[in-house]
Amino acid sequence: MSEFVKIPADIMRVVEGFRDIGYTFPVAVADLVDNSIEAGASVIDIQVYLQQDGKPAVSIVDDGCGMDRDGLLNAMRYGAAAVDDPSRLGRFGLGLKTASTGFCRRLTLVSTPGGGVQKMFATWDLDVVAERNDWIYEIGEMTPDQGDAFEEARDVLEGLTGERPDKGTLVTWEKVDRLLVNRHGGELKNPAAGLETKKRQLREHLGTVFHRYLDPDDGRARTVVVAVDGEKVEPWDPFCEKFEQVKPELKKEIKLATSDGEDLGSVFVRGFILPHKNDIDDPEYVSKAAISLANQGVYVYRENRMIDGPIWLGFTKETHLNQLRIEISYEARHDDYFIVDVKKKDLKIEPGLDEVIRELLPPVRNQANMEARGRGRKPPTGGGDGKTRTERGIAEKNDSLVGPEVVVDGEKVVVVNPSGDTTVRDEEGKSMIEIRIDDEPDGKRVKLENTLPLGVLWAPSLGAGQGNTQVTLSTTHDWYRKTCVPNLDNANFIEAIEYLFFALAQAELNHVDVNMHPELQELRIEVSRNLARLVSDLPEPDPET
Repeated sequence: MSEFVKIPADIMRVVEGFRDIGYTFPVAVADLVDNSIEAGASVIDIQVYLQQDGKPAVSIVDDGCGMDRDGLLNAMRYGAAAVDDPSRLGRFGLGLKTASTGFCRRLTLVSTPGGGVQKMFATWDLDVVAERNDWIYEIGEMTPDQGDAFEEARDVLEGLTGERPDKGTLVTWEKVDRLLVNRHGGELKNPAAGLETKKRQLREHLGTVFHRYLDPDDGRARTVVVAVDGEKVEPWDPFCEKFEQVKPELKKEIKLATSDGEDLGSVFVRGFILPHKNDIDDPEYVSKAAISLANQGVYVYRENRMIDGPIWLGFTKETHLNQLRIEISYEARHDDYFIVDVKKKDLKIEPGLDEVIRELLPPVRNQANMEARGRGRKPPTGGGDGKTRTERGIAEKNDSLVGPEVVVDGEKVVVVNPSGDTTVRDEEGKSMIEIRIDDEPDGKRVKLENTLPLGVLWAPSLGAGQGNTQVTLSTTHDWYRKTCVPNLDNANFIEAIEYLFFALAQAELNHVDVNMHPELQELRIEVSRNLARLVSDLPEPDPET
């Protein structure tokens, strides 16, 4: 025989256990910001300060939908009922309580849905819970002191947006006993300095985790103003997409479906190899890119909120990958594939999907590694128009140069030179001779590629988009790596080298026809091989060049 026995829990030990989940201060506050965003807030302010007695306190106010009595009762319950929203940021109904009590012993919410509804408060006080050994908290109409604090907090929101909200919520942490402590649990000798450090770390974390919400130019998430002590948090985009030179090297859509074939949407993976600091003129780029060992890796987003990162999903960090950053974005409905803990950290990906994602990473890791070692570095631009000095020089002298005419008629591309008219590509888009055609209308005359067919150092090419001649250089050819890469900061040298190869390509195109093309191609192959042999004893370029 057996029976079911109800065993009452030691409530205080359970509550104290929840305090030890392992939140850091920035992660805990981010959990509360999630709640505000989920409540529809457009502006949020976090105050972190020392009270008159020298003890720290924290408050978070927003202009979200607010709550009435029933809403407060649900919000303060461990395991609060889920919001009926497929794109919700919350998951477990625990974050408000566990994140807050990880640092304080008294948590108070003051809230109103607006429209004249009575402002209410609810308070968890762990000392009261311990005294009565019961899941008990206080709820009632807002007190005068709470009303004053709420109005002061609303003053800050009004200062940030110019509008005074009629609804919203104020979260207050009191009896804060785990914020300003050293690694051994003792109090800090200089609480004020310690508090400033905490606020700096908080700003950095919020600016990263919510950067898609903070950036008004990012259309992937609605814009939300988040401030710390009334000062707006600036977004930090790990991928620096505001700079036009930054483009994804990897773009992959992974479609998910049930075993019955039901469409579950897609997970998106993108890989970015950030340009070297000399490749972008904008003085902001260096600080915005923040290229370092600490910032390389995979950043994972759930509903446009960063969940984890940078991590490497089992791969190792390497100095030569400092410019590589990977984005994985998924929706709330994919939560069964992306498992996180209550802190929304420590990500574990479903094994099958994890394998698919991991298979995408080696090629872009290898490419980033090659570029960092100088096999792919691009010469710096020399002006605000984004063009290199070489491009501007060719444009200025173009009319005086001897070269062919490039005629473009739909798909058809013809080179007109002293040898006659040579069709490079016919009306149907079929290549007639092996000359590269660039259909991108960017007007560039010198193009850089990692590798070229047949291992050549350079190849003539045609810009069908602009009807001009070009040269394409292989940045992984040993001669380019060992000769040009160490001198990328020497603008005169790079300009001269690029003129040399452009002139060679121009001359080849000015004499090419169907019969001459194989001989000219063989000449380039032979020269490229000899140059590779000649530089074989030259040193490898400095990876940090």
